Amino acid sequence: MKSLLLAEKVKALRLEKAWSQAQLSEIASLSIRTIQRIELDGRCSQESLLALAFAFEIDVSEFTSLLKKSLERYSFYLFGLKFSAEWLKPNVVFVVSVLFIFPAVYFIGTSLLKYGLGISILFNPLEIFYSSKEILWWFNIISPLVFLMGLALSVALNLIVMLSIKIWKENNIIHSDISFTPKAANIFVTAVSIISLTMLITYAIGENFTLR
Repeated sequence: MKSLLLAEKVKALRLEKAWSQAQLSEIASLSIRTIQRIELDGRCSQESLLALAFAFEIDVSEFTSLLKKSLERYSFYLFGLKFSAEWLKPNVVFVVSVLFIFPAVYFIGTSLLKYGLGISILFNPLEIFYSSKEILWWFNIISPLVFLMGLALSVALNLIVMLSIKIWKENNIIHSDISFTPKAANIFVTAVSIISLTMLITYAIGENFTLR
């Protein structure tokens, strides 16, 4: 039987004592895989419960009471990606996001340097897209999709690894919990993405809807 309450309780007790999973495994005489499984979804035998209670020096009833509760609990992460916590890592997301936003940020940055400060050396590689009407036409079609999708994916991925939403039902009462785990690198790339998105959208509105 799965019990997320039990999983959270065991993990909280372990962290209070500053034990690693390996240390708890040794103290409770349980395999590290058993500890990992218990902290993941709360699946635990009576023997394992007794061993954990002995290790934490608490009454086993503190664990069994959690198992007896009528609990239906569901958790999901932003955009429904529950698996995100398992395979998405903040550092990996940061690197991937930098790759996603690079085309848009490079275009915006070099354009500002050229048309704002008269520095065109970094913009020169983009001149190839302006070399003919046909190439420019395709550039105007494809580049907005690449820019906007890259920036939007960057924002979404970084929010997923920092923000989580949990909803569960306990004793016929619906509960919810929102947690935010800030990461400097992810906040930075999210801010850059949002600013770039705003600039591109503002530019598009100005170009297409300005009264002439």
